[in-house]
Amino acid sequence: MFQLFSIAAVIVYPPMALNIAVAVVLLAIGYATLSFKVQRIVIDRAKMKENQQKMQHHFKKIKELTDANQDATEHQNAYMAIVKESTQNQFKLMAVMLPMFFAVYYVALPALFWKVSTQFFMLLVPLGYAGLFIVAVMISGFVLLGVEKFFASMMTKKLQEMQNPDAQSNPEVINK
Repeated sequence: MFQLFSIAAVIVYPPMALNIAVAVVLLAIGYATLSFKVQRIVIDRAKMKENQQKMQHHFKKIKELTDANQDATEHQNAYMAIVKESTQNQFKLMAVMLPMFFAVYYVALPALFWKVSTQFFMLLVPLGYAGLFIVAVMISGFVLLGVEKFFASMMTKKLQEMQNPDAQSNPEVINK
């Protein structure tokens, strides 16, 4: 009986379900943007890149020394210290991000959409409002990363042009 009422409600009131979907997507975009900013504040990206380079260096040295049957303990210890530091930074990020996610997912979503019948909403969006939130957060995160990479590459290009002004007018300088 309730299923019939929900189907009729979606047919009669599709804008209501659509408005709810838009509200969920907007909340997800807001959450993704906030979490993106928090990640940039909590994690020192320059230090992270530096650690990755150090890890690559130590890994190559360990491989070279192991292949030559020499002792690689010093490089192994340095490598493990860097791995430990990276892991601690990741846990620090999770300690901030997980409570934010749980607050939005388990408190804000139900508080905002407590009157919405899950069955009513699932007829329009099969994921339900919680599933739609998760998908929208993931897509928003990927879009934000893409935009960040695009602007970073543009800034890098501009910096290179500023450092080498001859490259714009003389293509031979670029090839050198």
